[in-house]
Amino acid sequence: MNHRVSKRKFGYGVDSNSMLLRKLVTNFVMQGKIVTTHQKALYMRASVDRLVTHAKKDTNSSMNMLKSFFGVDDVPVNLKKAVKGVFADRTSGFTRITKIGRRSSDGALMAQISWVSPVIYTKNEAQKTVSAKPAAVEKPKKKPEVKATLKASPKGRSTSGRKKTV
Repeated sequence: MNHRVSKRKFGYGVDSNSMLLRKLVTNFVMQGKIVTTHQKALYMRASVDRLVTHAKKDTNSSMNMLKSFFGVDDVPVNLKKAVKGVFADRTSGFTRITKIGRRSSDGALMAQISWVSPVIYTKNEAQKTVSAKPAAVEKPKKKPEVKATLKASPKGRSTSGRKKTV
């Protein structure tokens, strides 16, 4: 018995479990809600709360920690912008887990994890400036015209391969 141990193991190995957590949290942050098994939702809720607490801080070390977790630069910046105003007065409990029912294929208990308050993501300024520029219109390339020349068949024979009937 493991008293006071709150780890969850999915039987995939240490690297696979950490990668699973990273993918679940990244998809949740980008989409705002995600449907997964109940155990995986409980597994990612603690790390989402921890990451939101780091995102609310304005220190370089917290941003470095977020970048190292996600591995991408735009996800932590979006998370920081979205969460800072919405969860400013809240210290924990940023997510809600709603049980959906059992999966028909294997009977696993499914759950939807979502934000407690609606979080609105704004696009980066760099993306806005790129989309504001008019796109260059490509001119369709002219295909070279092929001139069809008919050659006269020798001795007045037809070229279709059929015999002429008289």
